[in-house]
Amino acid sequence: MLFFIFTFFIIICAGLITIYFLLKIHQVKTQDFNTIKHAAEKNDTKAQFNLGMMYFQGKSITLDYPEAAKWFKKAAEKGHADAQYLLGWMYAKNQGVEQNDKEAAKWFKKAAEKKNVASQNNLGFMYENGLGVDRDYMEAVKWYRMAADQGNADAQFNIGRMYAEGHGVDQSDTEAMNWYLKAAKQGDTCAQVVLGAVYAEGRGVDQNNTEAVKWFQLAAEKGNADAQHILGQMRAEGRGVEQDYAEALKLYRLAAEQGFAEAQYSLGMMCFFGHGMEKNDAEATKWFQKAAEQGHLLAQNRIKNTKKQISSAEMFQAQDFDVVKRAAENGDAEAQFSLGVMYYEGRGVEKNDAEAVNWFGKAAEQGDAYAQSILGTLYLNGRGVTQNNTEAAMWFRKAAEQGFAIAQYNLGLMYQEGQSLDKNDTEAANWFGKAAEQGDIKAREALDAMKKKRSRH
Repeated sequence: MLFFIFTFFIIICAGLITIYFLLKIHQVKTQDFNTIKHAAEKNDTKAQFNLGMMYFQGKSITLDYPEAAKWFKKAAEKGHADAQYLLGWMYAKNQGVEQNDKEAAKWFKKAAEKKNVASQNNLGFMYENGLGVDRDYMEAVKWYRMAADQGNADAQFNIGRMYAEGHGVDQSDTEAMNWYLKAAKQGDTCAQVVLGAVYAEGRGVDQNNTEAVKWFQLAAEKGNADAQHILGQMRAEGRGVEQDYAEALKLYRLAAEQGFAEAQYSLGMMCFFGHGMEKNDAEATKWFQKAAEQGHLLAQNRIKNTKKQISSAEMFQAQDFDVVKRAAENGDAEAQFSLGVMYYEGRGVEKNDAEAVNWFGKAAEQGDAYAQSILGTLYLNGRGVTQNNTEAAMWFRKAAEQGFAIAQYNLGLMYQEGQSLDKNDTEAANWFGKAAEQGDIKAREALDAMKKKRSRH
């Protein structure tokens, strides 16, 4: 039972390809603050760094980022690699100093040249995204590889992305998988989630739901909300694992309590239909409201009751398969949509993706925007139909032109990534903008990211 039909791969990449500047915390041995400060003022490089760490961590003294930056800079200017790394991190993150990508890149590079692995990874990120330096994918790969060869899991994951996208290297799903696997085996949750997605979708590997579950499980156990939500979906559907609504409910709740809007909506649906629990409309409304407040359109629509929803109980209340099918065969578009959902979810009839595509298609041909959007997703994923990006784009466009925000966002992604459409950032921004105007949070984030990148060039 998948309530929110989106490709795993797009969801995960949208949530995981941004690389954060991970701070490597140094533990300063407990020493008298005055002793360290005195040595630092006498120009002792190690003491200057340690004093900076004490201010940064608030150890034995009140936390003070500007003071931390001041002492890190003194040590950094004398070649202390860890101080250079942390100073770069502070410039990147606007902590204690005014945000300045150029300064961040400068200090990362100085530390990276001294084989500071975190700086090598971060410098790769700066080159990949054109932050403080001219964008240069080959240079990004060079620095990522240096860190990856030292065993840094973040860099290994990043190298995997570069191979997957063909940025700075020849595109190779095989090489991408090799690097994802290296990172995942070190416990990198981003890599574990992407591996799960790759196996779930069969991208560059034989499709294997059991293997997908294994990797999602590892990430979910570490608290990754994406993994918890997707694993919940797979539990609810019985894909790669025995169907278990109660377990799906637990997983949705774990992700929902972290503020993950998709999981809040899914949890609301479980409460609404009484899957894995007693039906509880009040609890359902609570979770729909939380998701709606984050801009989740399906949740907003359910709260407002202005649009029909997937698996809507209002639609053919008895959910009698024969009743719905007769109405669908008589040409009722709403019944055709509902029948597509029933085949897709296996409610009242054996699951059948091909039949789901058939009935969504009939509703879509009658102009149902929701069905058109779902049909686009099914073509994009190759689920119940031969994978076809051109068909996906066509159906997304039909729904998007009717003002359906989810389709507008997906069409924007296809323009941004050049999937069956000529890569066109202007068109991508146009469709992201339309979706964002309706409150689509992912579209707003995508649009903001595009504007930020343009401002730096």
